[in-house]
Amino acid sequence: MVEHYTLLQELLRRGRTDVRLNYNTNFTKLVFKHTDILDLWNQFDCVSVGASLDANWKRGELMRYGLDWKEIITNRERMLEKCPTVDFFISTTLSIMNSYNIVDFHKEWTDRGLIKAQDFNINILLDPEYYRLDVLPKEMKNEIVKLYEKHIVWLEPQDSLSRATQGFKSAINYMQATDNSKLIPELLKKFDQLDKHREENFF
Repeated sequence: MVEHYTLLQELLRRGRTDVRLNYNTNFTKLVFKHTDILDLWNQFDCVSVGASLDANWKRGELMRYGLDWKEIITNRERMLEKCPTVDFFISTTLSIMNSYNIVDFHKEWTDRGLIKAQDFNINILLDPEYYRLDVLPKEMKNEIVKLYEKHIVWLEPQDSLSRATQGFKSAINYMQATDNSKLIPELLKKFDQLDKHREENFF
């Protein structure tokens, strides 16, 4: 948005670099009309960026239609190089679609040095209902519980904020609290509709 850059330029003109800038972004575009946002962020005292990313590579591109995962990686690497002090964290929406892959995504970005293990915030999807974790059948829920419990063992010693750890624990509790597996036919119907519209194949 033009207004975003106009606002930042006006804050800089007035010398108000002491304000706190908080972002919730899909993190796809960092350059707008020849202006690199990284050059502007570097001039502010406190910038926090929450990237709405739900999965990595092809899964990430499927879940956020139009996303180019290589571009996301490039953006984060550029940010680390040009703005290493800007606070950055993943703000992921956890649903049935990324329930298995989320631990791989978390570990990959941590292992590559793109985030610290604690910089991973989980938002549990509530709507639409057919995408919720509690739609999974019991045997798959049991697999997810084992997967997350193992992940928590890896994560907890690195998570001084406890934010990421609590996210995975909350996901287990939420998933186990109710059984909405009756919505599986509706879920499969939705997958089929999206696949035909986008000429993709979820499975």
